[in-house]
Amino acid sequence: TTDDGYFVNMPELTLEKLSNGVVDANNNGITDAGDTITYDFTVTNTGNVLINGVSIDDTTISMTNIPVSPSTLNPGDVGTASVTYMLTEADITAGSVSNQAIATGTPQDPNGMDLPPVTDDSDDPTTVTPNDPTVTPIGQNGIITGVVFADTNGDGIQNNGEVGLANVSVDITDAGGMTTTVTTDANGNWNATLPAGDFTVDVDETTLANGGVDTVLTTTTPDTSDPETVTVVAGMTTPTTDDGYFVNMPELTLEKLSNGVVDA
Repeated sequence: TTDDGYFVNMPELTLEKLSNGVVDANNNGITDAGDTITYDFTVTNTGNVLINGVSIDDTTISMTNIPVSPSTLNPGDVGTASVTYMLTEADITAGSVSNQAIATGTPQDPNGMDLPPVTDDSDDPTTVTPNDPTVTPIGQNGIITGVVFADTNGDGIQNNGEVGLANVSVDITDAGGMTTTVTTDANGNWNATLPAGDFTVDVDETTLANGGVDTVLTTTTPDTSDPETVTVVAGMTTPTTDDGYFVNMPELTLEKLSNGVVDA
């Protein structure tokens, strides 16, 4: 008999999802809630029929019906999309964002008849594993801050008129004994970006311009601000106890008065 040839409908989509990493949206030097991740999607019609109404759902980050441009793909055509996700405190605690999107479209056979929807789970193009989630690591850093000031009245509090001390070194040591040294600015302020964990903060008193004596917070409790143990929390800024010093300021004032000429 005459051979019977058929065009077999083979609809197929391939979705790739790429993370562009974390953007420090508030420019504070750490990754915290409110910072963002931008994802780029690429959808390819790898089948042999037209596919209409292509869109993307990424429910892990609560984004659905993400539009693809173009949304109608002939065989071999590529559509793209991009979304920006805002990090939450839960993301910071988890240490990463792992999510997988789904592309969906409606295939159409050569006679113009709709076929059942076709879908594809996203693949991270930076890995060799097929159809795997896209994982964005989140840096587990935090910030600690402090101030070194001239505590004129010795109460341990920086009052009006008590100036910050510039160019004073502050040593910050982790549990493993590694030390990071920062220097106070013109107003006596300092800050350091560090991984989450416990650190010992110690003002290097040898770098005080004229030397100084660490003041006492109260009359009964010694000042525990130096050295001080501080816990760095990922995604957060933690202030340390202000470090007040009675600064040695030796000074003499000499006046000289002439009593005029005496006719001896």
